[in-house]
Amino acid sequence: MAMVHSLTGVRVSYFDIDRFSAVSLLDLLETPSDSRVRLAKLKGTSVLGRISMWVAFPATDAVVPGASWYDPIWNSYDLPAFKNADDIMSLSPCNGHDKVFIQIGAHLGIFPLVAAYRGCQGIAVEPMPAASNFSRITAMINNWGPERFLAINAIGSDTDGGNMWFDPSTISISTSETDLSRKIRVPVTTLDVLNDKYGMTSTDGQSRFAFVIIDVEGHEQTVLMGAKRLIEKRSVLAFEIEVWTKQASKGLITYFPGLQLLIDNGYRLYTTAANAGMPFNSCDEITNRIADLPRIFNQSCVSAKLPDTTCLGEVFAIRNDLPAFRQWFSACPK
Repeated sequence: MAMVHSLTGVRVSYFDIDRFSAVSLLDLLETPSDSRVRLAKLKGTSVLGRISMWVAFPATDAVVPGASWYDPIWNSYDLPAFKNADDIMSLSPCNGHDKVFIQIGAHLGIFPLVAAYRGCQGIAVEPMPAASNFSRITAMINNWGPERFLAINAIGSDTDGGNMWFDPSTISISTSETDLSRKIRVPVTTLDVLNDKYGMTSTDGQSRFAFVIIDVEGHEQTVLMGAKRLIEKRSVLAFEIEVWTKQASKGLITYFPGLQLLIDNGYRLYTTAANAGMPFNSCDEITNRIADLPRIFNQSCVSAKLPDTTCLGEVFAIRNDLPAFRQWFSACPK
């Protein structure tokens, strides 16, 4: 059975909904597909409650390289991520897209898309053109204009200017400038520049950037150093940052200048990691313990069976005039 979606004009065919049966939290209304794009409509989950939102994601690894590990998009990783976005926005609910929820390294745009659904303006900054295109399709089939959701092909850094090269067909692989066949240029920019372009209000000069997520495979500290003016303005209520404490190319990492910049400007730091040997409990404050991050994360990294050369975890930076992490974040033990 085939149909033409009224918003996209994409010809799609229904396929077996049983492929989603393992995702017990989802109540999928319908799941059409063609050879390139799968579309699914959520009508509710036990985590999120009532919801009515279309999502688009890659159909096959053959069409979009790197897609197979992301099948389906709404899996055991992404539902908690969706809930995390709700938790973060509970600090100050959006009204009429008055606040911006931006993610640097957004991939298929899960966080900014749920933020758009919940009433913020979602901005997804992602270097992979194919990944950005899927978030654009999601926005289009939900009939969201740029005032509600914006996908930007760019790379976050501490300086604005220059380019890197990417294969436009993949959602998971980058390339160097030595292999330019069929590659496209993606600009390098900073959070401060993005804030100047998309965050500043015309009335009082204040920023609408209220929620920021940074997930850029070990370069998060660099991205934070490119947000100095934004951090000093303190408009951002909460940052969620992937923090690497061990990398194959760098070894053990003990210097976190971006986190220190946040502390110096009145942000408290937390993580959902725990390490009974230190002792350190999930959701404890780490503002005065960032030098201990490698040891705090180590137990989680070992239990997660990550390679010996890799260790990372999530750090949340919350403005110090807001409630403590444990009081509002649902993953924290009460």
